[in-house]
Amino acid sequence: MPTSVLHRAHAPGELCLMLALSRTMINLELDDEGFLITRAFENGPSARTWRKCLEDIDELGPNSGSDRIDELLELYGLEDEEELGNEVPFEKLCELITWETPAGAAFSLLSPFESDARTSGVIEFYESPSIGSDFVGVKLIGTRLEFRRLLRELGLSDAAFLPLECEIYATQVSSKAARTALTGIDHEENDEKIDFIEAVPLIEDYIHDGEPEIHKYSAMKYDSALSEIPKDSKLYQLIAAEINATGD
Repeated sequence: MPTSVLHRAHAPGELCLMLALSRTMINLELDDEGFLITRAFENGPSARTWRKCLEDIDELGPNSGSDRIDELLELYGLEDEEELGNEVPFEKLCELITWETPAGAAFSLLSPFESDARTSGVIEFYESPSIGSDFVGVKLIGTRLEFRRLLRELGLSDAAFLPLECEIYATQVSSKAARTALTGIDHEENDEKIDFIEAVPLIEDYIHDGEPEIHKYSAMKYDSALSEIPKDSKLYQLIAAEINATGD
């Protein structure tokens, strides 16, 4: 398989310098399997000619001679040099420009640190054909806060961003009281307060649901939330007052 930008031997310091110069920021989220993805490339790589694609993966350069071009034509099943001006089929493009795929962007950023001990217990690297053709990705096995700390330690805080649970739920709740409770959480305490964080939107749902009796099977999902935020707590009463007043 041809060498791609993902597998170039960039030193971590060199990669960080490149990212700083390009001023790129990857906004990350987690898919259903826990892989770090970005919506920026959900439609896959942008269209490229064979020539541009091979230049992007460092297979072809301005000083490439006729012998090298002939090797590449044979390798990629192209008949003649004119075909280098044709667009690469999308499926093939996704195999070659993997850093412009939802999961590949995180892999491209983090793969130079694959052997770094600091990544242990926080992320895992995948290059597994069993997941998909030429799939590459990074799976979060630690917490979001641990990943954020890892980015800071690796000097990548300005290159990628993964929101914490308190930040995610703060954008999803409807009441000001719930939003204030979530935005007031110190980020460094996110993991310690995860049960409370997850309870806040559930309390809103419980009130919207008419505050059903917990012993009923359909309401059992609210039990843990109510243990975190009891009905007689100030926060519960503030959320309830807002929801009942607006009817939202």
